[in-house]
Amino acid sequence: REGLMHSLNGLYHPLEIERNDLNVCYSLECFGMPRSLVAYASYEADVIKTPYCILIDLEAESVVIAVMGSATLEDMVTDMQFSPVRMDKVGMVCGFDAEGKFCHRGMLTKSKFIFNDLK
Repeated sequence: REGLMHSLNGLYHPLEIERNDLNVCYSLECFGMPRSLVAYASYEADVIKTPYCILIDLEAESVVIAVMGSATLEDMVTDMQFSPVRMDKVGMVCGFDAEGKFCHRGMLTKSKFIFNDLK
């Protein structure tokens, strides 16, 4: 990986990559995000853990959390946990009114992993 990633205060900076050195495009420009930085990436994956990354969109001046979609058998297990679950406790922990709100059980499990991983 050396030579592919240049850092800017510890951040992966795709704007500094020279395209002619790569066989594969690692720049976020390929995904329509020419002015973005990857601040963090987690590649852990199982029934509870999910790969995700945190992007800094310089143009929109915002932070984006991108979560990988379904790709494995473990992801299908998550997909099949579609029964709704109340979000009251989640609202209390995260500081929002979740009274009467419901969420996909499998997605809530993955979201809790991300929330706890970022703490």
